[in-house]
Formats: sequence, C-alpha cells, structure tokens
Amino acid sequence: MRVGIVALLQESNTFLRVRTTLAHFDQDLLLEGDAIRQRLAGSHHEIGGFFAGLEEAGLEAVPVFAARALPFGMLNDDALAGPTKKDPPLATQKCSLLITPE
Repeated sequence: MRVGIVALLQESNTFLRVRTTLAHFDQDLLLEGDAIRQRLAGSHHEIGGFFAGLEEAGLEAVPVFAARALPFGMLNDDALAGPTKKDPPLATQKCSLLITPE
C-alpha cells in the first residue's frame, strides 16, 4: 500500500497585522517529492516519524508536500494559494494520505 505524506506547519497569530507570505515558507521549509525524504527522513520530527512508522509497517511512503514557516501573522492570499496552484502530483494517485496540519 502507498501512503502519501503531506505537511503544512505554521502557527498564525491573529494579533499581528503583517501577514505570513509564501516567502516565509521559502525561508524555512518548502519541499516537494523526494526532497522531503532527503531532508526529513530519520529526523526528530513528525514527518521523520511518518517515514519510520510506514517503513516499520511495510508500507510505501510517498512524500508529496511539506511546508513550514515560523509563527507569524495570518496567511496572505499568495501563501494560501501558492502551494496549491499546481495540479496534485501523480504520486498521490491511488494512495492513502498522512497529513500533519498545524
């Protein structure tokens, strides 16, 4: 069985007037595909735990998308739409998903 990995991590502070932009994700973590495995597999992070748990269960991990920005204001329109402008990758076809929204 194939299991896709998707992560969007950002804590929005509604008291800040300056909004989080796509550049904030670029500065911290904005990855697609196998770059996620290369950067986060084996790490002390929930995505690293996804990889380890799937391997232990004999399931195929399919890294799809991972983004993280430091806590800042609410997301602006570009940050909301930026990562989702593309069609879903072929990797997500016929696969379950592990999603870590924050």
